Amino acid sequence: MTVTCAPATRTTKSLLGYGVIAGPLYVSVSLAQALTRPGFDLARHPWSLLANGDLGWVQVANFLVTGLMTIAFGVGLGSHSRWAGRLVAGFRGAPPSDAAALADIVHRLSRLGVDLPSVAELDLNPVLGLSEGCVAVDARVRIRRPDAAIRAKTW
Repeated sequence: MTVTCAPATRTTKSLLGYGVIAGPLYVSVSLAQALTRPGFDLARHPWSLLANGDLGWVQVANFLVTGLMTIAFGVGLGSHSRWAGRLVAGFRGAPPSDAAALADIVHRLSRLGVDLPSVAELDLNPVLGLSEGCVAVDARVRIRRPDAAIRAKTW
């Protein structure tokens, strides 16, 4: 028995498939480089340093390809997601959530990661979208030890 699907469904599945393989591809390429680069120590050096030197183009290409795959995944998830849109628009009689506030919290958390490189981990669980604004019910932040803090890039 042959099962065919509509072109839109095929496209969505392809876009979502990129998201599934983006992470393992990034880790595999970075790990292969880290293990073959002389003087590179996984315990001391961040993977972003692999973008330096004669073979730096490999890691830059890795960043670009996996970044584009992640964006493709987001497009596939956003354009054809049924449950995420329903949750924000109001689900099972709940009032619609403030989508702008949810987008704002994602933006602010991204800026926090850039502005404070000493933040090693941040977990907000759950974040409740209200009709006006949103609330993080629980938060956990792990700060790096001062000697392990990564310095912000200055270029």
